[in-house]
Amino acid sequence: LFSLATRIILDITKTESKDFDHAAIIQKLLAEVGDEDASKKEDFDAIKEALSNIEDEVKKISSLYDRARQQEENGDLEGAIKDYSKALKLSPDSQYILNSRGVAMYKNGDARGAIKDYTTALGIDPGDPLILMNRARAKDEIGDSRGAINDVDKVLEISPYDPLAYLYRGIFKGKLKDFRSAVIDFNKALEIDPDNAVSYFFRGITKKELQDFKGACEDWKKAAELGDEDASKLMEEHCQ
Repeated sequence: LFSLATRIILDITKTESKDFDHAAIIQKLLAEVGDEDASKKEDFDAIKEALSNIEDEVKKISSLYDRARQQEENGDLEGAIKDYSKALKLSPDSQYILNSRGVAMYKNGDARGAIKDYTTALGIDPGDPLILMNRARAKDEIGDSRGAINDVDKVLEISPYDPLAYLYRGIFKGKLKDFRSAVIDFNKALEIDPDNAVSYFFRGITKKELQDFKGACEDWKKAAELGDEDASKLMEEHCQ
């Protein structure tokens, strides 16, 4: 039943184009340069030209990034990956673009390629909880559930009240048959977010594995009340 976890392994990335919206700041710098002492005009002309070039570069990156996001939303993952790659040639140290390309690769079935991008991004910013979560999901996809748990542990060190982190860690522990520890994580997820149908769903599965059939049915009933159709099916199969 833990194979059903794949149905919630979705894109939780929320990187926005504003990460590259530096044009307004650069324009302000250009205006300030123009107000300086005329005796330094040559120096400031050189600075203005350099900043103008930077502005053009930022616009190119932003345009490629926005187009890639649109392609991704439209289901053209290959096109999105190509444009993310073009943006990375212009800005190779952007953890935002690396993360987004990693997500597109993951969706396109290339979990190992995604892990490579996430790892490079974490080399730039080791404390980004979103990228750590994305890498955990990709590691689990290739069967490295223990590595996935290690990444989620790091997320919870940074964000100790993240219900999704507890939910995912519980799922990963369930795949390793560490059911009692998984229940503890689902309990924590529901303590933080008591209306999360998915947490009830997977806690129910875990309770079933622990032979707590009554508890499993109670959790599936709650999940079904919150709109989870899979929980309704499990109730029909196991809770009559």
